[in-house]
This record gives sequence, structure tokens and C-alpha cells, in this order.
Amino acid sequence: MRRICAAALLALTVASAQALTLANFNLAKDADGWGTFTALTQGSVTNLTDGTTDDWERGMNLAPINFNTNVMSPYITWSAQQTVRSVRVFTEFINGAYVSRMADLYTLNVFTLNGAVSGAGTDANWALRASYTNTSANKIYFVDLDLGADYATHGIRTTLTRTNNDVNVGEIEAFAPFATNTTLTNLRLTSSSQSASSERAYWGLGAAQVVNGLWLSDRWLSEYQDVNTGTNFTLTLSYSAPTNVGGLSLAWYRQMDPGANYSEMPTNWEFLANI
Repeated sequence: MRRICAAALLALTVASAQALTLANFNLAKDADGWGTFTALTQGSVTNLTDGTTDDWERGMNLAPINFNTNVMSPYITWSAQQTVRSVRVFTEFINGAYVSRMADLYTLNVFTLNGAVSGAGTDANWALRASYTNTSANKIYFVDLDLGADYATHGIRTTLTRTNNDVNVGEIEAFAPFATNTTLTNLRLTSSSQSASSERAYWGLGAAQVVNGLWLSDRWLSEYQDVNTGTNFTLTLSYSAPTNVGGLSLAWYRQMDPGANYSEMPTNWEFLANI
């Protein structure tokens, strides 16, 4: 059977050099508590930090969803206090066709928890730290927000309000302060050239797409296995001048081609640097 053998690469971003603690880059992965101020019709708040957005067509890893309201307000907590400076919030993907639940006008608010984890269920214990409003009706798959200061907290809460009903929050990521006090997106280093072991031309998913700044709307996708034989598939980013690289942010997306064949997620991967 012909199939795409390498997972589509959403984005390979290179974060700025200084003081990144790679062992605990995304603080949200260490969350040990979850909750919501709004009712769910599907999904689970525990999937907010599982490292995946929704695989809607296969009904897997569904994040908290309410089909009958336009507001979703889930949160994550840590038993041990964390210092958070920026937050990334994803929406879900549906139907394998770039459809986003953030595709209309919406407002995203991010809060930190004041006090102990035991107070997370009380609205008054959450302090608003950052807001973002989409006014262009663009399809946006995630939002990066700088909280404006470093906050030592036991929890992060997001409230997403859409124009229409049917709302979800797909994934929450939280980051410790970077050296320049900014977001992960703003720390991207754009390579001077890109190459790949093979490219699947459908939807223009070439290697150059991984650095166009759109992150999730374009990506690299390898060719079918009968065209690019073997099991190893490579993407190379080159820099015209020596560049300090302090971290990598890599995301994978299950891509469906015109023949309704899904790409496979990689079983393992490695990063190599030419020093």
C-alpha cells in the first residue's frame, strides 16, 4: 500500500541561545492537577497537557470541548510552585483539513493562580495576566502570550470566548522566563536554506514551509515510501553564518493526502548539529 512514511513536520524552530533549561522546557508537562470552570460535553481536562492536540477524526486525545456554549475556561495546576513568564494555547484540529475552532473572532485570557492549589476552584483566586483578541477571522491554531512579568504560581487558567458556540482548548503549554523575557515564537531563528530527503508536493508541503512563520498551516511532508524508499527521512536547516542555538521546538502533524492515506508518526528522531 502506498503511504506517507514520515510524519508531517509542522515546525522546526530554533530558540535563542541563552539560559534555556531543556530538561524542563515546557512546565505544563509536569502539571499534576486539572480542572474547568465550564461544563464539558466531550473530552477531558487531563488532555490539556498530554503533548497532543485532538485527532478529531479518530476520536483520540480529545481536549475539553463544549458544543453548546461559546466559552471554555479550563486550568492546570502544579503541587510545586512554578515560575511562568509565557504561555502557549492551542486549539484543536478537525477533519484533517486545517479547520480550526479559533477560526472566527475570539478572545483568549490567561490567568495565574494566587495562593494554594486548594483554591483553584474559586474564581476570585485567579488573576488576569494577559489577553489576546483575534479581530481578523483568520484561522489561528495557537496563541503565544507574554504575561508581562515572572509569576511564581501553582496554576495557569485559560478562558477562550468565541463568537459562535462549540468551543475548546486543545493544549496548554507554559514556559519559564527566557533570557529576553519574550515568547517562544519571538525567539525563532530563520535558516538561510532548507533541504529534505524528499518532499510531497501536495498542498505545497515543501521544506521551505517549515520556516515561513505560519507554524501549523504549512509544513514539510516526505514522499511516499515507494518513491523515497527506506525508513529514514531527513530535514536540514542551514545557516549562512555560525549561529548560537539554545533549544529546539518540534511539532508533528498527522497529514492526510488526497487518497485518504494518513502519514505515520515517527517512532524516533534525532537532532544533529554540524559544529
